[in-house]
Amino acid sequence: MGLKFKCSTCRKPVISGYLKRGEIMACPHCGALVTIPDFATESDESPSIRSQRGPSLSQEQIKPELKLTEREDLVPVCPYCEASLNEIYTRTKGIPFISADNTVYFCPHCLKVLGFGKSRMG
Repeated sequence: MGLKFKCSTCRKPVISGYLKRGEIMACPHCGALVTIPDFATESDESPSIRSQRGPSLSQEQIKPELKLTEREDLVPVCPYCEASLNEIYTRTKGIPFISADNTVYFCPHCLKVLGFGKSRMG
């Protein structure tokens, strides 16, 4: 059972699936991030999902690869507390050699999760 509402950007109907009112999701039609409104109605319809296979692109539409530049003069900032991140705390969950995505990265100032990924140990 999901919540049905219209996207605030493209105005097309969206069904949230397991998300609740007040949570954020991407519109499956236009890709905009939308907050599920309080007035969303409950629906038995299948959740809206974006097609796994997007439209085919011509060679002119494909953007060139992103250039990576290492900069030592920049310090990343926590997106939650905006403190400079001179270090990042990590915590490994589970058994490292069995579970691939087992590391949690979080801010040392506000302790909010910054992301998940593979451990670089071993």
